Amino acid sequence: MQRATLSIDLRPTSAEAARLDRHGYVNLINVVHAELQLIERMVDAPGALRDSIRLAEAASRAFREKRVAERYLTELSRFAATIDASVTALLDRSQYSTSNDVVEAVAILASVLDDADLRVQETIARHGLARPVDGAAPVGMADAVDRLVAALAQTFGADASRYKVVQSVPAAPDSQTITLAVSGPGTHEPFAPLMAHPTPSEVLGLVKDGATLLRDAARLCYFAVPSGDVVLGWADSTIEVVARTESVPAVEERAGAERGR
Repeated sequence: MQRATLSIDLRPTSAEAARLDRHGYVNLINVVHAELQLIERMVDAPGALRDSIRLAEAASRAFREKRVAERYLTELSRFAATIDASVTALLDRSQYSTSNDVVEAVAILASVLDDADLRVQETIARHGLARPVDGAAPVGMADAVDRLVAALAQTFGADASRYKVVQSVPAAPDSQTITLAVSGPGTHEPFAPLMAHPTPSEVLGLVKDGATLLRDAARLCYFAVPSGDVVLGWADSTIEVVARTESVPAVEERAGAERGR
C-alpha cells in the first residue's frame, strides 16, 4: 500500500495574508452570529440561542486571542455540532419553524456552518492547542470522522456502511496517543492537494470550487495538530485514512487534578 502524509501549512506567509485570513474568518463567523440572532427573534424565543450566540462571539475573538481559544476549547471543538443541535432543538418546539422567513434563515446558516466550523478548527490548530479528551477520543473528533465518512461515501458513490472506523486508545497509562482509522472504497486522487501541504486559504478555495471532500479531510488534519499526523494509504481501489493525535485529559479531570495538588 502506498502512503502519503496529509497536512496543511499553518505558517503565515505574510502580514497581509494574515490580515486577509482574519478578515475572511471574522466575516464568516459574523454570518453565523447574525443568523442565530435572527432565528431567535423570528421564533419569538428571546435567549433560547444565547449559548450558541456567545459561542460564535468567542469564536470570532479566538482567531487573535489564544486565551479565548483555550477558555472555550471544548465548545469550539464541537462548534458546528453544538450550534446545529441548539437550533434544531429550538425549531422542534417552535410553532414558527415552518414559516418562510425562518426556513430561509436556517438555510443561510446551514450554507455557511460547515465552512465556519472548518475555520474554527483551523484557528485551534494555529494556536497549537491539544484538545481535551471526551471519553476515549479528543472532543469533536468523532464528529469529524463521521463527516469524513459521509464525504467519502458521497465522493466515491459508496454506501457509508462500507467504511470501517477503528479506534486505538492508549495502551499504557502514561500514553496519550489516540489513533482513528477509516478504510473503505476510494482512490487517492481527491486527496492530492493535501499531499502538497497547502495553506488554509488554498484549501478554502478548493472547497469553494467543489472539492468538498477536502473540507472534511482538512478538518481531520486540524484535529491532529499539534502532535499528531494524518496519513493516507491506498491500493486496489481501497483507501485508509489514519489520524494520530496526542490529547490532554478532559477539562473536568484536569480541574480535579489541579485541586488535588
